[in-house]
Amino acid sequence: MAVKDDSGEPPIDDEDGYNLKRDQILRTLASGDGALSGVPIYFFNAKRDDAAKVRGQLIEQVVNLRKSYEARLLDECAAADEVVRNHETQAFTTAVQAVANQLSNFLGAHAPLPPRVRQPSAELIEAMSAIRYASTIWAMTRRNGEYYNFSVSHQVGAGGAKDALLRSKTWFEKLQAILDTLKQDGDLILAQKTIQQVEASAAGWRRAFAEAARTAAVEVYRGPLEADVALWTKCAGQWGSRAGSNV
Repeated sequence: MAVKDDSGEPPIDDEDGYNLKRDQILRTLASGDGALSGVPIYFFNAKRDDAAKVRGQLIEQVVNLRKSYEARLLDECAAADEVVRNHETQAFTTAVQAVANQLSNFLGAHAPLPPRVRQPSAELIEAMSAIRYASTIWAMTRRNGEYYNFSVSHQVGAGGAKDALLRSKTWFEKLQAILDTLKQDGDLILAQKTIQQVEASAAGWRRAFAEAARTAAVEVYRGPLEADVALWTKCAGQWGSRAGSNV
């Protein structure tokens, strides 16, 4: 019941509060490449809700997480078994070496990423433009950019992650094209598990790169922004400065 909407109004009941908080969470999870947009959201009122229900929901998520790791481990085991079965086979060794050579050539030709294509501040500006009530922006400026309903450092971090995804998009697309070509090569049939493992790992590398860029952007900008009192005083002073406008 303590959460407020963009206009600063509290919810009318618990369900309304849940909906407001759900919207905030969805906006946060949708940042970056949207990889977390499908994460389930549950609410629990310790005073009146049935603990067994939410416990079951949490256990279900733990089971799903374990199953995902189980599937990954089984794939790793299959790849290891393939190596064991074929470790003395010249054809297998030749196939794996050919894959390694192709990937090495790719890395040598495409290692550097292009310069920044999108400033982290672009995400912040877009987020502010999407805010329905100007009072939310005003409240944020009076708190040095860190309001419960709008965080400048979070938006800048999301901007850093989006830039990382944009800059690496072509690189990963070209890597996928190389892997697709290798999967279609009949001479490399014995190295298919190896190729598949590289393909599975690539998706994780891209997410990890975006998350590292997000964290770096937050840490680089948060301190200086919070400390710039003159900036926030000037921003807050824009409230009501134009006729017919709240900012």
